[in-house]
Amino acid sequence: MCQREAEDQIIQICKRFLFFILLSINLINFCSTKLYAEKKILEGNQKIGTNENFSGNYLSWVFSEKYGDIESSNIFLTKLSENLKTNDLIIKAFNSSLLINDWSASTKLAKKIIIFDKHNFFANLVLSVDHFNNKDFNNSLISVENIKKTEIDKNFLDIIHAWISFALDNDVNPSQVLGDHEKCIPVKCLHLGLMNELQNKKKISGKIYGKMLNDYESSIRLYEIFLSFFNKTNNTKKINFVFEKLSSIDNNLINEIILNDNNAKKFNGVLDSKDALAEIYFNISGWFYEKKLYKFSVYFGNIGLNLKQDFPALRSLLANSYKKINLFEHALKNLEKIKEDSLYYTAVILTQVEILDEIGKTEKLINLLKDASKKTKSNNINMLLADSLRSSGLYQESIKIYDGLIKKINKPQKSDWGLFYSRGIAYERIKKWKKAERDFLMALELMPNEPYVLNYLGYSWLERKENLSEAFELILIAAQQKPHDAYIIDSLGWAYYLLGEFSNSIEILEKAVSLSPNDATLNDHLGDAYWKVGRTREAISQWKRVLIFDPKFKRKDEIQRKIASGI
Repeated sequence: MCQREAEDQIIQICKRFLFFILLSINLINFCSTKLYAEKKILEGNQKIGTNENFSGNYLSWVFSEKYGDIESSNIFLTKLSENLKTNDLIIKAFNSSLLINDWSASTKLAKKIIIFDKHNFFANLVLSVDHFNNKDFNNSLISVENIKKTEIDKNFLDIIHAWISFALDNDVNPSQVLGDHEKCIPVKCLHLGLMNELQNKKKISGKIYGKMLNDYESSIRLYEIFLSFFNKTNNTKKINFVFEKLSSIDNNLINEIILNDNNAKKFNGVLDSKDALAEIYFNISGWFYEKKLYKFSVYFGNIGLNLKQDFPALRSLLANSYKKINLFEHALKNLEKIKEDSLYYTAVILTQVEILDEIGKTEKLINLLKDASKKTKSNNINMLLADSLRSSGLYQESIKIYDGLIKKINKPQKSDWGLFYSRGIAYERIKKWKKAERDFLMALELMPNEPYVLNYLGYSWLERKENLSEAFELILIAAQQKPHDAYIIDSLGWAYYLLGEFSNSIEILEKAVSLSPNDATLNDHLGDAYWKVGRTREAISQWKRVLIFDPKFKRKDEIQRKIASGI
């Protein structure tokens, strides 16, 4: 029995040794392939005619795909596109080319796909648009007609077909190709309005757009189309009605739209059948975005973009879709092509800020906001700039911007609480407590039960050993509203600690640490509470964790002293 146990142990050791060898090989392969992939990308556009380049790109694609590097995978697969022979790889390369908007590769691969799959949905759409761009409208129609209509909402294909038919014959009857405008669904109503508008039938278009305004809550893009039309027809009443609708989405937009003014945001209207065809692809892309099918949203968006490059609404939608699938560079490239005179400029900046924040490019984010604040009247941009400066420790700069925003307010409203709260934080950080306290109290006056203000003010009083009972009440209310917020729960636990109720403090602080186990401050507080009730070993363990989680902890010397000799 002993011998068998010894043999089993040897086998287990060998298995573990083999596992670590295989793991090491995989890691080496991954690292070397990543380096190789990066080198190949940096080499730029190179011919893939040689076997060496083909095999190199193929190997890079295999490993990029294996280790989830979508960006590199797509780049290498499109580089391989002309040399691929198997149908599955051709389709995969085609999808990749469409994802990164390599239109040249997409059209070449679509032609290959049609040979073995005549009815392929996306291949036919790409070829239809390619034919349309070359004014080969008959073949553009044939490509659409090759699609099996069960693969997507028939209404979308009907509209695509209608606009290609319109390009062939501008006198086509809109009702014959799109149906009756009295009974249409929203997307068909829109395109009926556009088709009648392009045929100069303004009365019918106006009736359709007016009905849509009354019956449906619309997007900024639809309001942009309506404003463009009503501005051309001098319909002030409808313009004001659109303004009312727009203000419910973003009141700042109204300040930036000054009709017939050279400094106004420009409307991106639909001027011809090509613009209209791009519009329906934008509509389809938006439909898939709402369904959370972001990759399909990108596919349709990129097809539309190859009909109309200057399409801010579509580029903004594409950027958001790319952001959802973590292709941040593609998102930023689309956003950077939207000009400051676009109606979408403020939304563009906000999306850029989200992405730059997510990828950790703080300096670029602040510079972007500084530049944008000079070009737009939007308070949102200036508020974001002030918040970003504050988060980066540039408190004095942030306060100047908060001051400017507050001076614009005649009478503070409920919605302004965040402005006073944010300035209060900046004042507190530069140790101007009285000014900070005044701002926190104003924020609470505007929004009495806002948990983050209650917590910040309460915790600040606790730290200063001021108004302890009132501070406790504020934090208790905040904790009741936010029972799963680690920092608010920590504040409550620390309040119990300062009031000398150490058992209650430990119970609450343990909950806070369970909600955010790796936070240095939370572990420090729990260590202090343990020490006060004689749980010294546990206290030292908590303090040691502080330096593990944050080696540069702001009170590192104090933590080291507590580890050595306690409180």
